[in-house]
Amino acid sequence: MGFALAWACNAWRQVRDILLDTDSSSSRTTLGADTVEPHHNLPLQRTSFIGRARELEDVKQLLASRQLLTLTGAGGCGKTRLALQAAAEVTSEYQDGTWLVELAAVTDPGGVPHAFATAVGLREVPDRALADALTGFLRNKSLLLVVDNCEHVVDAVAHLIDDVLRTCPQVRILATSREPLGCVDETT
Repeated sequence: MGFALAWACNAWRQVRDILLDTDSSSSRTTLGADTVEPHHNLPLQRTSFIGRARELEDVKQLLASRQLLTLTGAGGCGKTRLALQAAAEVTSEYQDGTWLVELAAVTDPGGVPHAFATAVGLREVPDRALADALTGFLRNKSLLLVVDNCEHVVDAVAHLIDDVLRTCPQVRILATSREPLGCVDETT
């Protein structure tokens, strides 16, 4: 219950900051004497994960040894649910957390860097390309990015992921798409 409350408080603070256009002075949520640092933005799964134990273990094993893993398949086959379950189970392995980048609502390829930046809490920097700011921000981070629904902006996603993986050796990416991204060293 405490973790869910901390997550809800963090989500409320982020919405408040957006609506008021302010910046929280701290990324911490304080509950009584305990201080909780959220290390992910993964949604709470409301159903049990049943029947894909082998696939789940395969994904977790591949994530441990690959920088980019893309789950591909037809729409509705369970790519996102599998990715979210795997990410939830390995979050503790990433010092800087696990962050979901949701691309379903991104209609313009130019919005891809913004979706990534929003997911990790990076604000735009004046006079600096957002993609450059993102790679600079992630450069020394140990984290997992779960990039969901890549298929409709696949070229922009592939370009940004190539940049991130080239400059950020401790970042791992678990993507979902109806087609492979075509990135260097991609495992599908």
